[in-house]
Amino acid sequence: MSINKIFLIAVYHDQLDDVIALSLEGKIDPALACVDGLDALSVSVLSPFASPSTTLWLLANGCDAFKVSPIGVSAAMLVCCDAKTSDMIVETVVRAANTPSKQIHLVDCAARWQRCDILMRLADGEKTIGSPVRRRIANATFAMDIDRWNETWIESILDEVGDADRSTSHVAAFVGNRQPFESARCVVNRRDSLQRTPLMYAIDGRQDVDFVEFLIHLGADVNAKGAHGSVLQHACRIGRHSIVEALLRTPGIRVDDFALHTAFGFGVELRTVEALCAAGGDLNVRCRPHGWLPVHYLADSMTRDAVRQPGRATEMLASRMKLMTFALDAHENDGDDEVRCSSGQTLLMLACAHSNAPLARMILRRAKDPAKLTALVDSRGRTAYHWACHRNATEALEVLKEFDVIRVVREIVDNDGQSGEALLAASIDTPRKHRSWPDPIERGDVLGTRERDTDADIASAIGAASALCARHFDLAQLPRKPKTCAGCFRLTTSPKRCARCKSEIYCSSACQRLSWPTHRALCVDAFPTLRETLLSTPSVEPR
Repeated sequence: MSINKIFLIAVYHDQLDDVIALSLEGKIDPALACVDGLDALSVSVLSPFASPSTTLWLLANGCDAFKVSPIGVSAAMLVCCDAKTSDMIVETVVRAANTPSKQIHLVDCAARWQRCDILMRLADGEKTIGSPVRRRIANATFAMDIDRWNETWIESILDEVGDADRSTSHVAAFVGNRQPFESARCVVNRRDSLQRTPLMYAIDGRQDVDFVEFLIHLGADVNAKGAHGSVLQHACRIGRHSIVEALLRTPGIRVDDFALHTAFGFGVELRTVEALCAAGGDLNVRCRPHGWLPVHYLADSMTRDAVRQPGRATEMLASRMKLMTFALDAHENDGDDEVRCSSGQTLLMLACAHSNAPLARMILRRAKDPAKLTALVDSRGRTAYHWACHRNATEALEVLKEFDVIRVVREIVDNDGQSGEALLAASIDTPRKHRSWPDPIERGDVLGTRERDTDADIASAIGAASALCARHFDLAQLPRKPKTCAGCFRLTTSPKRCARCKSEIYCSSACQRLSWPTHRALCVDAFPTLRETLLSTPSVEPR
């Protein structure tokens, strides 16, 4: 057996005295001991028997916790993935991260298993970590104490972010740090390249009402508009009623023309829509260039989200129906039963085109004359029935049959001379197109993004290392090679040794008895072998 394997077996079974003895005798360097890609420190962390003493001794004697083995794991990675690792070992590994490359490796390992405690320990050594490490921690998590996000950290993050116009103000607002604003170094209405203000960043960063009101108190412009809409539109996209209310309480706030469209497009709570309407929002304003009313965006979002989130479709449709009832009541009070867009499409046509059966049923139930509503045509000469046929919307067609309105429109042809049946025969069931919306500001926009290995790959490498470790060093699993019997000279895989000298090997008790007269003169007492010493030593329970 090689000295490397003997040393690592001693490490695996927590035989610290043997580990120290082999090292002091100069037989092996602990930092270089390796078997099949497994180094001493990794074996110590992976072993179910090892105590912190052995691991700490290895760390103190040149073993590198940040060296990635050929099988893709490092001791630092193993420490981070096991929440039961001794606090002394964690602290020692953090202290050993004394170069930027080691610190970045530790941040990556801690981030994979959401070890914010390790990130916090590393952040405590703020004077010894540089901008690249700060950026890495910023990319890793927002779960750290918000006081860590001071101006130095934020400025270092900006070093590698693509938008030259994005300032400390924008990043500080996104992560919810008041310090730069209180020091008067941040401009509260500074614009980035897309004309977005820190207040928009704070809203998209999901900051609480207190922080939003803090920015407003400093003079943040609640009526500001950027490339992706107004401040109110940012709040409606996030869908948080408390933020919308805080904005609406601000003196001088104006509900812009597209705020309600955005609110309906993202299916906000009914009380949010009521608050917007009470503040001056108009349900009859048409957007450009489609000429859609807010209620059309609601109908579009119902179908879009039901397809994207099929598991929540029933729950989502129920909540959106409350918004739809509110909107249709308002349109009926204004004498508008058709609810058309600029192209002449009614709300019923839109529901049929998207095969939104619950909405189509609701509209027909509310209609004073369902047949008359179904027979209305748009600028292309099409009825709701034509749109259902054109899109092969079978569920919507079933609703039209349920209300017995198809007979009224069956013979109507559109401007191209096509009847509903002709459109149905030529129809193709294609994915519905929905109105697109700008994405909110995300962490990757502010802090930058980077490639990383998948967690599945890392978990697989750790599992393979653990199995390899047990196979090589667990004495109960070590494979037995065939041995030659000293009596009959045959190979045996179940050898029996002389109980006294431990050197002669036999295949059976019979061969040992036959050989004893000759062997007696040579047989002497043997010293305990390493194997026997390890087997006779009680195992240390894992902590």
